[in-house]
Amino acid sequence: MPRAACAGAVAVALLAACSDGGSAGTSSSSSAASQSGSASASESASESASAELTRSDSLTVVTHDSFNLSDEVKKQFESDTGIKVTYVAPGDAGTVVNQLVLTKDAPLGDVVFGVDNTFASRVETAGVLSAYPGAALPESAKAMLADDSRMLTPIDYGDVCVNADKGWFADKKLDVPATLDDLAKPAYQDLLVVENPASSSPGLAFLAATVGAKGE
Repeated sequence: MPRAACAGAVAVALLAACSDGGSAGTSSSSSAASQSGSASASESASESASAELTRSDSLTVVTHDSFNLSDEVKKQFESDTGIKVTYVAPGDAGTVVNQLVLTKDAPLGDVVFGVDNTFASRVETAGVLSAYPGAALPESAKAMLADDSRMLTPIDYGDVCVNADKGWFADKKLDVPATLDDLAKPAYQDLLVVENPASSSPGLAFLAATVGAKGE
């Protein structure tokens, strides 16, 4: 199932210079195959920022624990802007979203990166994020917007896949399952492991795909 990520990279670059100047807090990230991540300013920071933007010398990005930005890129950004970047990564995308909601009144950071389309509604409904309409998006990215609120900026998308050990299946003289119907057959009982959809974006994307294909 394609999952789209909402952008933090663009938001980090554009929002860094217009932080509200408060405590760096933490930024969250959003995440791709369910629509992959999104970047946004945290609600409390943005409320004051919407009235008056002031420059800050630090930026805290809240993101998922698989986020990986090279030191070279980070150092280049810091050199170009004079802004020190730090990360807070409480866990997978679902855990990040839960923490954003729980810490709404005391944000972990300034921007968030890695919220995908499967978790987007949760942060938007909770009022954790503020709109960022200034991001210039190509037409291909506009199709990935979760809605018209512009609270999340799409950056990429990917696929959620099931990995299979072909050698093991060959030894057991079993065909590698190719469809959801195959996975439901008795021959494949207890052979599939899926991430917890409550905390994992791939896990939730897989669950959404099964509901979409088979119903609830």
